[in-house]
Amino acid sequence: MYKIDFVLTHGTKQSAKVMNPVTDENVYRQLRDSKANKACLCKVRTLYDEYRRMAEEGADADSLKAKKDIIDSEKQHLVQFNYSCIPGPDGLLRGCTRCSKYVGMDVDFDLSDPMFNQKMAEAPARIIALKEELGLGMLERSVGKGYHLVFRRHPELSQEENLKWASNLIGCKFDERAKDITRVFFTTSASPDDLLYLSPDLFLPEANEPVVPVSKPAETATQPTPAENSADPSLSATPNPAAYSYMEFTFEQIIDKYWEKFNGGQTPREGARETLTYELALNLRCICDFSMERLSRIIPRYDGLPEADWRKALSSACNAEHKGMTYRMRQVLKALKEENKHMPWGMNNATPPLYTQRMPEPLRKITSTTPDHQKTTVSESSFAAWATHLHNVTFRLIDGKVCEPALMQILIFPQSRGKGCIDDPIDCILEDLKDHDTEDRKREQEYKEANPTGSKKKKKRPDDLYIQVCQSDMTNAAFVQRLMDANRNGQRPLFTQMQELDEITALSTNGKNDVSRIIRKGFDRKNYGQERVGSDSVTGVAPLRWNFTAATTPIRARQICTPWVGDGTLSRCNLLTMDYQETPVKPKYKPITQRYKDSLKPYIARLNEAEGLIRCRNAELLVERLSAQLDDECAATDSESLSTFAPRAITIAYFKAMILYIMQGKWTKDIENYIEWSLKRDLWVKMHYFGKKMEENIEQENNIQTFHPANILNQLPHTFSEEQFCKVRQENGLKGNFKEHLKKLKQRKKIEFDDTSHMYVKATA
Repeated sequence: MYKIDFVLTHGTKQSAKVMNPVTDENVYRQLRDSKANKACLCKVRTLYDEYRRMAEEGADADSLKAKKDIIDSEKQHLVQFNYSCIPGPDGLLRGCTRCSKYVGMDVDFDLSDPMFNQKMAEAPARIIALKEELGLGMLERSVGKGYHLVFRRHPELSQEENLKWASNLIGCKFDERAKDITRVFFTTSASPDDLLYLSPDLFLPEANEPVVPVSKPAETATQPTPAENSADPSLSATPNPAAYSYMEFTFEQIIDKYWEKFNGGQTPREGARETLTYELALNLRCICDFSMERLSRIIPRYDGLPEADWRKALSSACNAEHKGMTYRMRQVLKALKEENKHMPWGMNNATPPLYTQRMPEPLRKITSTTPDHQKTTVSESSFAAWATHLHNVTFRLIDGKVCEPALMQILIFPQSRGKGCIDDPIDCILEDLKDHDTEDRKREQEYKEANPTGSKKKKKRPDDLYIQVCQSDMTNAAFVQRLMDANRNGQRPLFTQMQELDEITALSTNGKNDVSRIIRKGFDRKNYGQERVGSDSVTGVAPLRWNFTAATTPIRARQICTPWVGDGTLSRCNLLTMDYQETPVKPKYKPITQRYKDSLKPYIARLNEAEGLIRCRNAELLVERLSAQLDDECAATDSESLSTFAPRAITIAYFKAMILYIMQGKWTKDIENYIEWSLKRDLWVKMHYFGKKMEENIEQENNIQTFHPANILNQLPHTFSEEQFCKVRQENGLKGNFKEHLKKLKQRKKIEFDDTSHMYVKATA
């Protein structure tokens, strides 16, 4: 690749673009993350937001063009790279004719497309899944409305033919205005939100060597496929089962499930690899249109199986007598559907959905000191702390019910993986509340010292005393006192941060059994309190306004929270997790400075100043849309666990949307994108750890057998034997001595015994 610099040409005052090679990954990342580039990027994206808002509000064409001209002018200050060509001796970009081994491609999506957000969200995973077949070198989110990718060139194709080939493969149309090899790309940052994939192969010495075009007859100038051999054997694509799908499952999932069910979970090894490959192809061909080419795209060459033997196995399977779907394939698809039932809405992946778009402004500020791979953890975990600043504020849900925001968040991730990254940002959000609490704790202590327990002449507790940020080891009396104080002074919520979820069991004098009741009342803002007769005892009730964040490991989460699945406690909690890293990343945190704290104050001030019923039509429309989508998914997958978790998850997402709306003072597309992802993330964690348990609980409830006493005489003929009587009793689930039952019926003159026939006869009226 080459960085583009501007120099004045000899003897003129005009600038020209000069190409300088970049062969070091660290240098490449530093260029992207330079202070000047990131500042320019932030400015340009702000302009793009304004442009989108103008378009949504129906601005005229001239105004939009003027704004676009400003954007295009500002973009020129971003770092620029070229990936498709090699410079000549003069080093200039203009006039380059030699192709590099890679092709740069620009993918844009239409902002007016109703599916714009979905396409933007789905494209990265699909492209990265095809990285082997593409020869992917780099994937980045562009400044505006799409992505840039760099893929390995097929030398037998022209630049445009390469772009068309990649476009067909990934299902994304390339920008036809950007098909020249001298095309430059305006570069975003090196953060994981922008730089989504980077291959070290892009920095090898040969990457900046010119490629030699391969001539071919015009009539055979077709696009390369994985089943074909290109002129350069190193360019032959490897079968990639993750890149293709049948129904809602990738072939990678289908093949993995096949080996799990029919080969003990083991892939073929030498000695049986050709036979097992043939059997696999025999079962897969019915969902591949009996196509040799399609099979060659998805079936790997296991354990070094020679290509000739691999092709022979696939060909033999395709040429065998054609039949319908095989027994094994039906079993595989049935098993996948059953598993997928617990993980609908595209959440059947082993890892949580990633956030690849721009965060709303307050979340960008709160995560600015956090390592990139932990930003979503901090952004999600901050909402309970933000919400604690809201008091005397209500929102109207889409069902018309008016409620107060309640956020109880549990972060689930393996131990020693950086869950503590949330501590400092939360402390900064709560700093003003803690400063107030410090003063009131002093006043409270002075009151206690002046009015010891048992004192006959106690002064009244100060009415204006309240403390919001509380420890987890409160007694029940202290908890109730804090609730009453906060309610009396502005209907304020309490907040508790727990390093471990186990601490939650200390909240009640009755121990663990009361925790779920406290959470349920806290989410619903129901009254909570205690009745005591002692003059020194705390007595009273108040709405249970309480937010908290807690962290735990998956094992402890299941141990503590599994009993909460069946009574609605768990669905009232916002479950969080962290992004998984392919390679361990040692976090490097930026220091917490006064400048960082000051950047949060405008948002905290807006939360503190908010009052009354607050509504946002855009937020209401968003949750209505998400609710409808979830209803469709629940119906399509027949997932009762999702339909049980969904309503309160949508309410939690709505709370977050309204908090962001208040903090920003306006609604933006960034909020909409973030909230949709946040909802999916919450549901992913709930389904991943507790979906199966929820399904089991629902199934048990559906299978509860109720007993309604029945008059078994109505089920017997007029004349019946003891054997018939016993059979009807069994059918009605009756146990015990049947003779006693007959005796009672005779005593009540309901039946008589015929000594001749040895049969019982119903009494006639």
